[in-house]
Amino acid sequence: MPPKPGESLKILEKIQEAGYSIEKFSNSIEIQKEYILSFSTNNIAKSKYHLANYFYLIGEYNRALKEANNSLLAKKKNYEAYALVGIIQTRLGDYTKAKEALNKALTYNKKYALAFEWLGYIEKLTGTYENALSYYNQALKYDKNNLKLSLELAKLLNLTDNESRAKEICANLILKYPESSELFYALSEIYPQNQYEYLRQSLSLNAFNNNSWIDYAQLSLWQGHIEEAEKYLRTVKVTDKENYKYYYVEGLINKQLGDNTAAGVSFKKSLKLNPNYTPAQKELNTLNL
Repeated sequence: MPPKPGESLKILEKIQEAGYSIEKFSNSIEIQKEYILSFSTNNIAKSKYHLANYFYLIGEYNRALKEANNSLLAKKKNYEAYALVGIIQTRLGDYTKAKEALNKALTYNKKYALAFEWLGYIEKLTGTYENALSYYNQALKYDKNNLKLSLELAKLLNLTDNESRAKEICANLILKYPESSELFYALSEIYPQNQYEYLRQSLSLNAFNNNSWIDYAQLSLWQGHIEEAEKYLRTVKVTDKENYKYYYVEGLINKQLGDNTAAGVSFKKSLKLNPNYTPAQKELNTLNL
């Protein structure tokens, strides 16, 4: 007999507790967890919320938006569902509706770090960095141990000529998370002059860090080593075919090889997975297809 929803959740939680580090595998667990949760409750608002999360995680944003709104129909003061609507609208490129939903989430939970984080992300996308810094600081106020948030703040400080503050944050994070592959990957973005060293450190801590392999491939391409770039990119193809940066670098390789048609297909795939990824859009525009 197949396990019941509650038993399935316990199995997934045990897998997560075991500390598997394969990013794609971890994502698959989260996807399955949301799907199971959507059927393991009689609460319609919660069921629709988890179903919306499931569709969001697999990249079906319009279906996710529909289910998130269904959750709000069942429970109007649902700050988590409002935040999810805001996140989905951000992915769909409607920043006005996204901000409305995220601010609505904050009217029902003034300390909801996730809403502040995504408001900051929108401000960053639109180039209003001072507002973004304010939102990221607010988010960290209510979620002090969020490594991802701390790194986003450091990246933004570096962009706004606050290098000393960014270095201070990064130094503290290295002391706090010396074995975090994601930390050293982020440092490779913040300090491109040391990108090679940080990517090596990231991969030494987690050989399945797909973003590090993708950037390693891009670095090899910039140095003129196309075969090496292709080899590193194949490492990612085995485990993560839904990574927008994978298709972006694949497009760069195809463009370098003179196959603009294939490059265009790759850049479009990248943008389908992340419509906000401007490097892919810029490259696509240069092809004049």
